[in-house]
Amino acid sequence: IESDAFGWSALESITLPANLQKLGPSVFVGCQKLESVDLNGFTQIPRSTFGSCIALKEVKGSENIVEIEDDGFNFCKGLESITFGKSLKKVGYGAFYSCKAVITYEGTIEEWNAIEKDEKWHTYTDADWVLKKIVCTDGEIEHPANESKYVGSW
Repeated sequence: IESDAFGWSALESITLPANLQKLGPSVFVGCQKLESVDLNGFTQIPRSTFGSCIALKEVKGSENIVEIEDDGFNFCKGLESITFGKSLKKVGYGAFYSCKAVITYEGTIEEWNAIEKDEKWHTYTDADWVLKKIVCTDGEIEHPANESKYVGSW
């Protein structure tokens, strides 16, 4: 699917085809009515794929993601939770800017900390719009802006 193919459209839900081989950058950027996505086994979130999808609430099939490039889910203000499997290896700059989700990671805190993450993969200046926490199999990592005990690495 080419870059910007559905950008700023009125899509409300999408299921990626099982045989999809490549997504270009910004494919769904600005789809402000997009509420549900089924990645259907797709493993990479290119740059700005879901940027500014403010109504996005549900992402199915995210357990297979290996890499989230820069700004992959930035400004997805409706996203409350998302799950990643141990296959996640890299998270780019601003991947979760202004996103208040809880991330569930199907590995340990040590494994989460070993994932390559850009220094500013989650940063946003407004504490109301930062990731709340990472839930791992052996505990939770709270975001420091949430005034909870900070354990683990951001």
